[in-house]
Amino acid sequence: MRQRILVLAALAALCAPALARVILVPDSASTIQAGIGMASSGDTVLVAPGVYAENVWWFDKSITLASRYLTSGDPSYIDSTVIDGNRASTVVSCGSGVDTTALICGFTLRNGNAGNGGGIHCSGGSPTITHNVIEDNLTSADGAGIMIVDLAAPVVEHNVIRRNQSSSWGGGIYIADGSSPRVRWNVLYENGIGKAGATGRLDLARFVAGRLVAPGQDAGPFAENGGGILVTNYQGFVTSPVIHNNTIVNNVAAGVGGGIYSNRATPDIRNNIVVANEDYGIYSAESTLVCDYNDVWSNDTNYGGAASAGTGAIADCPLFIDSLAHDFHLAVGSPCIDAGDPSLPLDPDSTRADMGAFYAPQTGLAGSLPLLARRTLAIRPNPFSGSATVVPVAPVVVYDAAGSIVERVRAGSLGAGLAAGVYFVHAEGFSRTRVLKLGRGQ
Repeated sequence: MRQRILVLAALAALCAPALARVILVPDSASTIQAGIGMASSGDTVLVAPGVYAENVWWFDKSITLASRYLTSGDPSYIDSTVIDGNRASTVVSCGSGVDTTALICGFTLRNGNAGNGGGIHCSGGSPTITHNVIEDNLTSADGAGIMIVDLAAPVVEHNVIRRNQSSSWGGGIYIADGSSPRVRWNVLYENGIGKAGATGRLDLARFVAGRLVAPGQDAGPFAENGGGILVTNYQGFVTSPVIHNNTIVNNVAAGVGGGIYSNRATPDIRNNIVVANEDYGIYSAESTLVCDYNDVWSNDTNYGGAASAGTGAIADCPLFIDSLAHDFHLAVGSPCIDAGDPSLPLDPDSTRADMGAFYAPQTGLAGSLPLLARRTLAIRPNPFSGSATVVPVAPVVVYDAAGSIVERVRAGSLGAGLAAGVYFVHAEGFSRTRVLKLGRGQ
């Protein structure tokens, strides 16, 4: 009898799940990679603030990798907990052994440099990637910010994906090979690469930076196809991502699809704000896509290929709070408020879904939404000659020295046909005015 009890006890011990551990970095493990090495599936690797020059990878366990944002909800931990790829390789790589219970949360992931997938390379895995800043990553091929391939199905939500640069496809996010991620509530801006140009345009990227590149100057790096998000069936699989409620601003493509590019895929694109992207806002090549309830406005061309404005689509200035400071919340009177697909879940305040990454709370907050912020518009060089093209987030008004309005520009040529002299440029919704000197005969 005693032997039988011992055998049953041993079997129970073998069948009981191990208690999940919390591995503290740098207290329990000196590096993030060492912490992952110590962890088993179900464990948490909790990282203290600091800059960690590492190229992190795991392929065969589902763990939580997080900053103290996870336990505190304090967003300052996202900025202060940095994994820096040191331009050596991908910052974070995960493989097919990483399932839906895995989590990457609360980091700034920067300075990756790889052939594919500079910030995050997700090959076959399905982690949740949330509340991260993914910035300043490079690839010599595809997917500078995030690369999602090989039947991967991650959840990508509430991230800021910015200034990532690919030499080929997918500056911000690259999705291919039968993958089916959910990409929701992210902000993607200033992603791109592929060529340098001299456009002489004030697109939102340069408006956000408070800078106009005048004709003849280098306008910066650009992407080939899919500056913001690229979706493709490169390996012949059906690639079907959900792309909902993202704000996609100021991304550039040397080829097509500065905002979103779909190639022989079946994406579900709804409730997004796609604004001021160079080349097409949304471009479809041999794709079957849902493209409803999006605000696609002030791109070089809003739609291209087989893409077109679907049910509930609008083309209007979204009225961001402070685009110059990259605050893409919606201001009072934004046409994107309550303009999302009514069949999708309500916003947290129980009103109809808004477009874009940030909903504007209304219930119990009537009249309390913030107004447009006040910032300065700068133009370089100053003085400049000739004209420049404006694609602002708000109408721009030009006054002469006497205070008379001589030009009002929403999207078009700034300064063309004006006599040499001093002018004042004011972006409506902003408090200060920039003085410009326009020269002729140069």
